[in-house]
Amino acid sequence: MTGPDPVIQARNLGRSYLSAGVVALSGVSLTMHAGEVVAVTGPSGSGKTTLLNLLGLLDSPDDGEIELNGQSASGLKEGTATRLRAQSIGFVFQEAHLVGAKSALENVALGLRYAGIPRRRRVAGAKVALESVGLADRILALPKELSSGERQRAAFARATAHNPPLLLCDEPTGNLDMENTRILSGHIDAAAGTGTCVVVATHDPTVADAATRIVSLMDGRVVQDVPTRVQQWKAAKPREAGISSPGLGERLMDLIEDVRGGLGRRVGSSFLTGVSTFLGVGVLVFAAALTSTTAAEVARDFDLLGATTVEVVATDSAPVSVVDDSAWAQLRALPGVVHAGLLQLLGDKTVSTASGLPTASRSHVVGVSGIGEDGVEALGLEIEGSSFSRFDHLAGTSIALVGQVLATSLEDPIASGSMILIGGRSLRVVGTINDAARHAELLLQVVVPVAAGTRLWPRSLSESRVVLQTEVGAPPIVAEEAIAILAKSSTNRPTALYAPEASNLRREVTGRVDTLVLLVTVSLLATGAVAIAAATTSSVYHRRSEIGLRRAIGASRIQIAALFLAESSVIGTVAALVGLAVALGLFLVVSTANEWTPVIDSKVLALSPIAGLLVGLLGGAWPARQAASIDPARALRT
Repeated sequence: MTGPDPVIQARNLGRSYLSAGVVALSGVSLTMHAGEVVAVTGPSGSGKTTLLNLLGLLDSPDDGEIELNGQSASGLKEGTATRLRAQSIGFVFQEAHLVGAKSALENVALGLRYAGIPRRRRVAGAKVALESVGLADRILALPKELSSGERQRAAFARATAHNPPLLLCDEPTGNLDMENTRILSGHIDAAAGTGTCVVVATHDPTVADAATRIVSLMDGRVVQDVPTRVQQWKAAKPREAGISSPGLGERLMDLIEDVRGGLGRRVGSSFLTGVSTFLGVGVLVFAAALTSTTAAEVARDFDLLGATTVEVVATDSAPVSVVDDSAWAQLRALPGVVHAGLLQLLGDKTVSTASGLPTASRSHVVGVSGIGEDGVEALGLEIEGSSFSRFDHLAGTSIALVGQVLATSLEDPIASGSMILIGGRSLRVVGTINDAARHAELLLQVVVPVAAGTRLWPRSLSESRVVLQTEVGAPPIVAEEAIAILAKSSTNRPTALYAPEASNLRREVTGRVDTLVLLVTVSLLATGAVAIAAATTSSVYHRRSEIGLRRAIGASRIQIAALFLAESSVIGTVAALVGLAVALGLFLVVSTANEWTPVIDSKVLALSPIAGLLVGLLGGAWPARQAASIDPARALRT
C-alpha cells in the first residue's frame, strides 16, 4: 500500500534478544503516511511493543533501517536520536506515566519542554492540549486526583501538545472502560485528522476496527496488512515553528522546578537522608567556633604555665652584685621583655604571729623570699592590700607580704596591718598574695623586699633568680641575651630556665583537637554521602517509570543524571546550612553562658555549604549514573 507523504518507513527490521533466545521481529517492512491510523495487532509476544519501540527510536534494530519524514533514523548517535524523538514523536502508553509531583498542566508542559518549546509558550500550549481532550477544568489537579480515564487523556495531551508528525500508542486503552475507550479513540481520530500518523498497538477490537489500516503480527513477522476504509491522505506535518534548543537559563529554571517537585513530595525522607551531613557540618562549625573563641583563654592558661617566663639563676650568691643597675637597664630594654624582677630565696625561718608585741603567740617554720623592684609584676602576683613601693625597695623597709594559704592556715590568721616576728625580727604585714601562678610556693611563704632581706639576714641568701616576663614566642631569644648580660657580673655562667616548647605547645594541642574534630567531621560527612547515595538509589528504583517516560519524550542521559545530582546536592547543601545555623545558635548560647566573646572563622562559614554540596555530589554521583543508564523501553514495561 503506497501513498504520498510517507511519515515513517521501516525496511526489513529485525530485533533479537540473545540473552533470552528470542527473535522479537524478523523482516518487518512497513510504510505509514500522514493521517493514517494504523492498528498493530497480534497475540502477546508477537512483537507489537518491540515494533513501536523501534519506530519510536527507543530501541535500535539489529537489521534493517528506519526513515522518519524522509530522513534516515538508523544508526543515529543517542543524543541525535533523543532530539529527533522529542520533536517528532509522541508516545501514549498503557499506563499514563504522569509525574506524581506535577499537575496535569505541568505534566503536559513537560512534554513541550523536551520538545524544545520555549518556557513562555509552554503553559499556553499545555492548556490548549488539555482543553482539546476535555480537561480544561482539571489542569491544576495532581495525577492522584484524576480518574484513570482523565489520566490517560492527560497523557494523550502531553503526547500531542507539540503537534508531532508521528504518534505511537502502546495499548492506550488497556486499563480503560468502554466509555473512556470510546473517548480516547475519538481523540486518536482527531489527531489523525490534523495530519498526524498514528500507530496503535492494541488487543482491543474496538480500537482496531476504528483504524484506517490493520497490521497483524505473528512471531515477529507481518502476516496481514489491510486497509479498513478508504484513506484520505494528508500532508505530512512540518516541524513545529518555534522549536529550538533551550538556553542555559531555561535549562537551569527547568532543573530547579524538577528538583523542587521531586524533593517536595518526599520532605521527610530528604530530611532523614541529610541528618549525617547536618551533624558533620554542625560538629565542624561548633568545634571551629569553640576553638577560635577559647584561644584567648587557652593563651592565658599557657602563659600561667610559663610560656612567657624566663628565669635566670645566678650561680654566685653575692646578694647585691648579682645584678647591677646597668644590667637591669639592659635586661628591661631587651626586645620582648615586659617586666624584669629579682627573686631571692632566704631559706626557712621561724615566723610568729603577735597579738601585741613583745609577747608572741604560736610560732611556725616557713620559707622566706625576697623580691626586687618590679618583682610583683614579673612574678605575676595578685596582691590584696598594699604592695612594696619604690621607697620600700630602696630603704629596705621592714614590711612583708604573706601568702594566702599561710595567712589562713595558722591558728591566729594573719591579716594586713598585723605584726609578725621572722627570726626574731619584727615586720608589718602590708598585703596578702592571693595568686602566684608561676611560683605557687609563695602562697605558703612570707615575702619581703630584697633590700630588707639583705639588711635583716645578710648570710641567708641561698639563690637569686632574675625573673623576666616576655611576650609570646620571645623566651628563647630573651634567655640567650639575658645570660650574656648577667654573665658579666657573675663568676660563673648563669643558667636560663624556660619552657622552649611552650610557645609551640598551644599549637600542638589545638592541632590535635583540630585533627580529632576533622576525623569526626569527615566520618560524619562520609556517612552523609553514603546515606544520600542510598536514598538517591532508592529514589531511582522507585522512579524508574518516570525516568523511562522522561527519556521517551526527549530527556537526554545528561539531563536525567543532572536531575538526580541536583536533588542529592540540594539535600547535602540544605543539610549543611541547617547544621551551620543550629551549630551557630548553640555556640552563641554556650558563649553567652560562659561570658565569652564569640570569634568565628569566616572561612568555616563559607566552607560549610560547600562541604554539603560536595557530599551531595559525591553521594549522588553513582545513583545519577545508574539513572542515566536506564533503558526507557524496559523501564516503561515494568
